[in-house]
Amino acid sequence: MTTAVEIEQVKHRAQSSAVRRKRPALTGYLFISPWLIGFVLFTAAPLVFSLASSFTDLKIFGGGEWIGLKNYQAILTDDDLFATALANTLVYTALFVPAVNLLALVMALLLSRESRLAGLWRTIYFLPSLMGSVVVAVLWRYIFGTSSGLMNSLLGLFQLAPIDWLGDPNWTKPALIIMNLWAFGGLMLIDLAAIQQVPRELKDASRIDGAGSWARLKFITLPLITPALFFNLVVSVIATLQIFTPAYIFTATDFVQAGAQNSLLFYVLYLYQRAFRPPFELGYAAALAWLLLIVIAGLTIVQFRVWRVRSQAG
Repeated sequence: MTTAVEIEQVKHRAQSSAVRRKRPALTGYLFISPWLIGFVLFTAAPLVFSLASSFTDLKIFGGGEWIGLKNYQAILTDDDLFATALANTLVYTALFVPAVNLLALVMALLLSRESRLAGLWRTIYFLPSLMGSVVVAVLWRYIFGTSSGLMNSLLGLFQLAPIDWLGDPNWTKPALIIMNLWAFGGLMLIDLAAIQQVPRELKDASRIDGAGSWARLKFITLPLITPALFFNLVVSVIATLQIFTPAYIFTATDFVQAGAQNSLLFYVLYLYQRAFRPPFELGYAAALAWLLLIVIAGLTIVQFRVWRVRSQAG
């Protein structure tokens, strides 16, 4: 017959075992607590506050009354600059993303060749990606500046007329594309890493079978690095839709329009103007930010669905 003492001993052993099982979990939570606290304070809480603010008339110096969907209604029906900013951003994305991904792939293919100086060349091509975006934008603003700028001086060497890169609305986006193509190093490294993972045995076997360089690229290399190419595509689309710093630096002295005829009025720049220029409409800017999130999420979902369909078809 079980005594009371034995029952207490069993209970004590069970409690001790439960404590020992919980201890690793508590230790894990203790180690990740700095990240959890930072996430709550600097990510989750601002997200909730931003969403709530988008339904108010919040301003830096007052406001905050609940107005429902009026901000969203005003953006979609009465705000001409919203349409301009969204169109500029989508056009720039459609032009820049294919160009930078193609350039990164070409350079990765070239740098994947064995060479004594391969490491040096990879470092040189990656260095521009390490420079701060503000520094790069200021540098290129001088390169594209006035008729005596470096870019127009180069055109003069070929007896070509100077271009008003930052004053002509037809050239502002090409100027920005040229500037940002300079920092293709991050995408290039991802492509290069994927290319280096392609089994050498497949290349050697295809070479023995008589396949040329183009055939090996088309039927072996590209199919095997498609996941990396798709990753670069998704990431570059998301980043490009949020372009801000170069446009802000290029138009820093223009407080009326963002570049010639608002040709550099990109979405995030317009959001910044509504939030931090009179009348400092933080609620309206928050609504703009959530609409941008919807656009980015929608385009990302479309890319994944197209990828899935193509993968199943292939």
